Amino acid sequence: MGVGNLSKSQDVFASLKFMGNKENGYTRNTYGFKIVMKYYMFFTVLLTISSCNYKKKKMTLISNRHNTTIIYDIDNLSSEGAEARVLYRDGKIKESTIFIYGAGGKTEIEYLFTSNFIRVREQTYLYQDTTLNTIDTLRVLRYKIDYSGKTVEKSFSQYTDIFEEFKKAVPFILK
Repeated sequence: MGVGNLSKSQDVFASLKFMGNKENGYTRNTYGFKIVMKYYMFFTVLLTISSCNYKKKKMTLISNRHNTTIIYDIDNLSSEGAEARVLYRDGKIKESTIFIYGAGGKTEIEYLFTSNFIRVREQTYLYQDTTLNTIDTLRVLRYKIDYSGKTVEKSFSQYTDIFEEFKKAVPFILK
């Protein structure tokens, strides 16, 4: 059913060319050509929309009479994702655990909020295999920061400085 000695892909293009011939009653703006263009536009728009990054903020609320726990997504920390589990007591932030996931491991940062400073415990884990069943602790750091994110008492060069992103994503007082 080919046209002359043409291959299958060339045959499709040849048949489209014949659809545009005036001899068989079709012009370039035929019904078949319009359908092909509609499908082309539909799939182009679908591909464009699906490639956009529409992330909604995820918040999970767990509450009782005086304590409230909310889980927040934190953007711009890792391509694998980051979340903060925050405990509020009587509407004020008391503690938080942040999980930052990476391709080769994860970092877990615990914040304990006091009136003057924040106690920080930072633990970095390294995945030993791709099944994520074996995890080694790479390092553990303990330090204090003030509410602007600067270290108090000691100066560290290798701590994970995410406090600015944390402050953008997590409210310190619930309203």
